[in-house]
Amino acid sequence: MVLIWNSSWNDIKIFINYKRNNCVFMTGIEILNHNYQPNYEEPRGGAKTSSSTTTKVQVDTQNAEKKAADSYRRHLSRIKDSGIKWVRLEAADIEVVKYACTIGLNVIAIVKSQTAIYDSLGIKEIRYFPWNWGKIWGSYVEKKVEELSSIGVKVWQVDNELNHPGQNLLPSQNPRLAQDIVRIGANAIRNIDPTATITVNLNYSPPLIKARDFIMAYRFLRDIEGVPLHILGMDYYKGGWSAFCPGSPSEYAMDVENHHKLWSGDILIMETGFCTYPDNGSLHESQCDFMKSVFSSLDALIKKASWFKGVMWYEYSSKHWGFPCEDYFGLHYIDGLEEHKKLAWNEFLNLLRNYDASGKIFGVQYHLYP
Repeated sequence: MVLIWNSSWNDIKIFINYKRNNCVFMTGIEILNHNYQPNYEEPRGGAKTSSSTTTKVQVDTQNAEKKAADSYRRHLSRIKDSGIKWVRLEAADIEVVKYACTIGLNVIAIVKSQTAIYDSLGIKEIRYFPWNWGKIWGSYVEKKVEELSSIGVKVWQVDNELNHPGQNLLPSQNPRLAQDIVRIGANAIRNIDPTATITVNLNYSPPLIKARDFIMAYRFLRDIEGVPLHILGMDYYKGGWSAFCPGSPSEYAMDVENHHKLWSGDILIMETGFCTYPDNGSLHESQCDFMKSVFSSLDALIKKASWFKGVMWYEYSSKHWGFPCEDYFGLHYIDGLEEHKKLAWNEFLNLLRNYDASGKIFGVQYHLYP
């Protein structure tokens, strides 16, 4: 057993990595919100809430839910009406996924282990793997597949970028843990829907984030253990976020072919995109040029390689959640309206029409925003 302790008053991390019966288990705690200081005190006599306050909160909640529903319905309908056939969604946003299926969009539904743990524990200030995380995770996946496979979801993504330390600190440091997450998730999907297509994805942003060890770990699951993994999704941002992803989209074909040699199976570019921060006209033109370069590089693979399954663009509309660059990848501003589209939106639609006969997967990521 190895215990790593790195702590201060504002930053606490506890990781435990241990081996039993030839299986590696990892658990840990990371305090994410350093300013989070829960107040356990209540006024004497217990907390009191007036009926008027309760009513106002209920009304505000209902209004917010209606606004969100109006927003995603408008956006998803616009995606469908534009000729896009595929959309990538978080399975946790059940109503969003249901609406997308109802209007005829093909959905790649993402299930995440940390979302499962959050839902089980009712806390989001930390991310960790409790001792019974495998049971929590497997049950969560089975429940989502039961809810959504009957309405048309046939493609599932097991977790997201487990090799990315910013997204998944513990698994990114331990491919064996990532294997456990993927094994449990993929088998849970197969238990409920044996005909489902199952994908996993990895980020490739050298020199910071590499993928080889994880590709080989996932291939071991598929080839040796028989875990149902049908498509490897790769997330490429070379040239799309210059501060962290040096390189050029002209390298995409080479990267895809190299990763195909390692994976020896079907590959889909699950994410790619261009950051327009700080959202000025010249960067919108650069986003458009980036997109042209991506498809130019991949043209031969799209037309001739049966194992290359397509491209999912990140993303339909920008987030603006506060992180300076990642919040500006959208092909629209946050409201997703026609009048607030960027230049690359029409370019994307034109490119998709050119490749429509290929029968491959082309679409956009969509997040549910306020």
